[in-house]
Amino acid sequence: MIETDISTRSFRLVCAPSEIPAVESLLYAEGFEFVASGISEWARRLTKEPKPLGSSYAAFFGLIYIQEELSLLPPLYLNPAPGSLVLDMCASPGGKVGFLAQLLASGGAAVANEPVTKRCYLMRDNLERLNLMNAVTSRYPGERLPFLPESFSSILLDAPCSGWGTVCKYLEGEEVQEDVKHLLNTQRRLLQKAAEILAPGGRILYSTCTANFRENEEQMRYAADNLGLNIKPLQEIPGLKYEAPQDDDMHGVLRIRSSQSDRGYFFLACLEKPGQGSLEDHSLQEQGLEQNRPRVGKGLNLNTLEEMFCWENLPPGKVELFQKRLVFLPEVARQVLPDDYYWWGATLGRVHKNKFHPNPRMRVLLPTAEEDVSILATRIADLDRLLSGQSLNVSSRQRLMGLYWQDLPLGWLKVKGGRCLWSDRY
Repeated sequence: MIETDISTRSFRLVCAPSEIPAVESLLYAEGFEFVASGISEWARRLTKEPKPLGSSYAAFFGLIYIQEELSLLPPLYLNPAPGSLVLDMCASPGGKVGFLAQLLASGGAAVANEPVTKRCYLMRDNLERLNLMNAVTSRYPGERLPFLPESFSSILLDAPCSGWGTVCKYLEGEEVQEDVKHLLNTQRRLLQKAAEILAPGGRILYSTCTANFRENEEQMRYAADNLGLNIKPLQEIPGLKYEAPQDDDMHGVLRIRSSQSDRGYFFLACLEKPGQGSLEDHSLQEQGLEQNRPRVGKGLNLNTLEEMFCWENLPPGKVELFQKRLVFLPEVARQVLPDDYYWWGATLGRVHKNKFHPNPRMRVLLPTAEEDVSILATRIADLDRLLSGQSLNVSSRQRLMGLYWQDLPLGWLKVKGGRCLWSDRY
């Protein structure tokens, strides 16, 4: 067995806090070992990787997301208020906006925008696999997002960049030259749009993975001098190695460089719009809305879609039927996003002949594990058998059964002719 180089490998847990021990036990059962990260309670650093982490069952069922530790910093520094609506202007492949959705908890929502169609669909699949019901996707050029001025109090702008920091990880000491004029123009247009739609008192977290001064400090100077934004100092996190900004008058921006750290390169800065916040509180508790059950669209009755599905596990929102697909729309997004803004929520599954066929990885709809109507795997061999296409004899007469690791929800199994099996189709 060949073990991979894990010096910089890390991942994020994507589960309820109470489920963390079970997710970690699933990883341990496959031979993975890891330690806690000093950056976030949700992050872990690998110390043993007997096979690619992406092929683990924890990754397959969306219980972890492979992510460099430094890419956790933008959501952590943005630190949006619980229950709020947050925008990620350039969100693909979804790691940062997914973490934002976790930090917001069930009452808020994160808008994941990606202009490239293929990348947007891939990001949507990633977010759905992680069961992040409060993340929604849209497909607009970031500099032309159709929002009214002062619409958001928190915006993440992980700007498209030259990636010089990534290159430097492999080409230490070499001078990397590239014409980045088009990137500089794009970054400024994105900053202009972000400043326009940012509410007074709101914050933009700007980040890149480049060492290029023109894409970092120079862009922050442009934002301060031309867009009416102030640079809000960020505090260093113990354990990371920083280098001084390449502008003596610019304090509070952060540079982490590969020549000083094996964790890659990142530039981060927080921009704040002067004034007092003018946005209404989006907290659903303040509005007195029902928390424990989603509302349903016209002509749709969840009670007719069988009692086995735990609709009450969904956060506040609305379930709508679009061309046979059942889609969840979080309440904060429904209330705040403009009526003419095209966006999409998580696809729960499809409805055919008045029967709901869930996305097999939609574990959020699984009930508490029960021995008679559930498959409780206690060994990796149990999962190996099911995921390799084999079936198990069952006595249940239901058409679906829940699959669990011990009591941790994993996904949905189909039942046919007294046997249950795993299928990605729904």
